[in-house]
Amino acid sequence: MGLKAVGWHIRLALALLLVALAAGSMTAARADEDEPESVGPYPGTVSLACSYSLTDAVRRLEKAVRANGMTLVQTVNSGGRGQSGVSVILVSSSEYWGRILKASQLAGMEMPIRLYVTDTGNRTSAVIYRTPSSIFALYDTAELDRIAIELDQLFAKIVDDAIGE
Repeated sequence: MGLKAVGWHIRLALALLLVALAAGSMTAARADEDEPESVGPYPGTVSLACSYSLTDAVRRLEKAVRANGMTLVQTVNSGGRGQSGVSVILVSSSEYWGRILKASQLAGMEMPIRLYVTDTGNRTSAVIYRTPSSIFALYDTAELDRIAIELDQLFAKIVDDAIGE
């Protein structure tokens, strides 16, 4: 092996070491993100601690979705050995979806909006969701922004009706 080949291997090893160190520091910085108070990684992510068990929180959210005139598309529950409790509630509305499609056809793919419910132990849970305004802001459309503000208020009310104390 010539001197140039050794230099190339050393540079590669150093580059890999730097990548590994950077990944390790990112992992350490994000260690708290499993906590319900965390709202990363995307802006507009809301995370609320809840004094209800996962099952009760999901039931209450499903009821609040219907009571607020939205459509409960589906609730998907995790399961299986060794998996922590997680449910995803898919929420939509044909009225809002039609308005969204009219404002931006591509933005229609963002519906249904998800409510993510996690079991935090000791019969408590957390409700996590991205605000519609943060989801639809990517499309940079004034009408879509107005619709998203309405949906922000509606989702906040749904969550408050379900788990507010």
